[in-house]
Amino acid sequence: MPLGLQLSLVGGSVDSAQAVEGNKAASFSDTKAWSFDGSSQALTTQANPDYFSGTGATFSFWVKDDSLTTKIFVLQRQNDSNLYRIGFSGGYPLFQNNSSSGNSQFLGGTVVSNNTYTHVCWSIDVSSTANFLANTKCYLNGVDSGKFFNGAANSCNSLDFQHSGVHSVGLSGGGAYTHIDELNEYAVWDVAMTQAQVTALYNSGAPMDLTSDSGDYDVSSDLQVWMRGEETIGTNAPFYSWTESSGNDTAMYAFGNVTQITSTL
Repeated sequence: MPLGLQLSLVGGSVDSAQAVEGNKAASFSDTKAWSFDGSSQALTTQANPDYFSGTGATFSFWVKDDSLTTKIFVLQRQNDSNLYRIGFSGGYPLFQNNSSSGNSQFLGGTVVSNNTYTHVCWSIDVSSTANFLANTKCYLNGVDSGKFFNGAANSCNSLDFQHSGVHSVGLSGGGAYTHIDELNEYAVWDVAMTQAQVTALYNSGAPMDLTSDSGDYDVSSDLQVWMRGEETIGTNAPFYSWTESSGNDTAMYAFGNVTQITSTL
């Protein structure tokens, strides 16, 4: 396992859908969230998921912190030369990809505010090198924030995003944890969402059941991971993760004693 970490689960890993379903909240609600201490806590898959196996991917989460300006906390890392990361740089939302074909770093065009819950959604279309810049979108609270390169040009010509390594929340690099006051409703789809779909996902600031289509939100069948503060983790069982298949390759596990807190969303 990369990141210099070993995920240890008493009795071995679980790969039955029943174990995942057992941790699902009885009904949709949003009263709890996750908090990461920055020194020993993260959430990780046990396998190496490939969310970019199709034409793109979408990453969505709600986050609140007293200092978001330079925090990176979503990561899939094979090594420092092959990884993608999501977070904030200088207050701007960040999506960074390093690969053998070159490196790219997008920044959203709007600075986020500290101590305020913000919905962040990166929709990344990898179907065409020519349209990669135009089709990579960062949405804040359901609105396209614009974006710019943190560099002269996009050098990621081959659109190589298929990095091995676990997908994690709460880690920014090899063995480097990130403190986050409050994070909720973390979700990944294996398709690049449209503006209309993201606006429906934002839902005027009210979290929604992502496993069912609703209005312009019609991509529930593409949902790969949905991690909510409502979920609990039992011995040897992952958090509830919604996938297109019956397997649990994308199910996320707690690394360290991740804190569950009352949500202020």
